[in-house]
Amino acid sequence: MEEEQRMKKERIPIDKCDGSMVLSEDLYNDVGLLLLTKGTRLTQDKVSVLVRRGVTCVPVEVEQLQSMQIGAQ
Repeated sequence: MEEEQRMKKERIPIDKCDGSMVLSEDLYNDVGLLLLTKGTRLTQDKVSVLVRRGVTCVPVEVEQLQSMQIGAQ
């Protein structure tokens, strides 16, 4: 049996972000101004700026471990 890591997209509250999280899509404010691009790591400094700009949720990539059985049926 092998384990495969897959990325799942999820919207999470800004206060749940940590330095290991990465944006799964570009992030825009309410008037369409690009704040951060897809793939940006959400450091504490970046999260602080987003909070000041009124961002409440962010789209992030979350790792999922999936078990795969090879050759077993």
